[in-house]
Amino acid sequence: MKSNRRNFMKSLGLLTFTVPNISLSKEIEQPIRSENIEPGFTVLPYLQNLTSDSINIQILTNTNSYTWIEYGIEKIDQVYFESKHGMKVANCRFFNFHLKGLKPDTTYSYCVHTKHLIKMSGYDIKYGEEIVTENYTFKTQPVNKSSCEVIIFNDIHDRAESFGELWNVKKQTNTDLVLFNGDIFNQVYEESQVVKNFFMPISKLFSTNTPFVFNRGNHETRGAFARELVEIFNKPNKVTYQAFKHGPIFWICLDSGEDKTDGSSEYFGLADYDKLRLEQRDWLLSIVKTKAYKKAKYRAVVMHMPPLHSGDWHGPTHCTELFVPIFNQHKIDIVYSGHTHKAKFYPPSGQNKFALFIGGAPQIGKRTIMDIKANEKSFLTQMIDDSGNILEKWEINR
Repeated sequence: MKSNRRNFMKSLGLLTFTVPNISLSKEIEQPIRSENIEPGFTVLPYLQNLTSDSINIQILTNTNSYTWIEYGIEKIDQVYFESKHGMKVANCRFFNFHLKGLKPDTTYSYCVHTKHLIKMSGYDIKYGEEIVTENYTFKTQPVNKSSCEVIIFNDIHDRAESFGELWNVKKQTNTDLVLFNGDIFNQVYEESQVVKNFFMPISKLFSTNTPFVFNRGNHETRGAFARELVEIFNKPNKVTYQAFKHGPIFWICLDSGEDKTDGSSEYFGLADYDKLRLEQRDWLLSIVKTKAYKKAKYRAVVMHMPPLHSGDWHGPTHCTELFVPIFNQHKIDIVYSGHTHKAKFYPPSGQNKFALFIGGAPQIGKRTIMDIKANEKSFLTQMIDDSGNILEKWEINR
């Protein structure tokens, strides 16, 4: 018997806070023990990597389970599950469904089903009650998407209420991608913090039907759950940086790493960010040679620590040394950053041939979002504060 969807939705928030911090891939001794843990969903489904013919739908369940997607166009009539090595993915909590072969520019409906695994042995498997989410929708991109509307958040620092307050400073009817540009958390100490301060507020706003990209800041490298955090956001190449085309913009998301030297006492011998930045330098040099990059109407970089105007700390200056020459030589139009907690805009100059936006601080009155609209003729960025005032804007016309 399936649980009533409305009752499930009412209880979702309560279930979240009873979930222990379990490794997402940890094997569990049999029989499976789940005392005091209610089966169901820890977070609502969230979307990643939407294209004209594919999407990743990800979800986290309260207990080890078998979980699958049902979806369709005019009606929900298709079933999809992940499988590896001839086995359906099960007996885990984190699920990443990669739907392929979708129709371009088409609205799909979907829901997620889960069944708690009470017992799983070689010859005896017992399921709990089947639980189903509400129905949600997403729309695939056109094959040649010529426009986009993007919102960028930065430096929220565990203030969960800021998402809704910043989201509502403008009408979000056409936003088709959301970017999180670092320091969404102060540090990442446990799963329940990520659920409460990130997934719950964004699921109320957009994440069940609008895709997002999570770009790590230096505060996301800190805390006991920092290494698990990077695993719950889908990156095409399984690294913390990526590049993709969305609308007329070619986007490059860089992981700027930590701000101090790897040998600093604050990292207790566990930091290796110089190597990460060097790796990205080499990767970036290959990206700028691609046909997609060269043919793009506009080119934008998202990186938490500004590559300029960020003081003389080691991390930012290393970014300046490695990335700014590439940005200048290969015609990057604009860079979006945060980190300094001072909302600033720097137009192209002798040092930087690109425009640079630096988002604001987490405190009320200092918070900002980047509101981006682009089509084949123009690329407009507005930095808007939490009262709805446009602090800075920059438009490229072509």
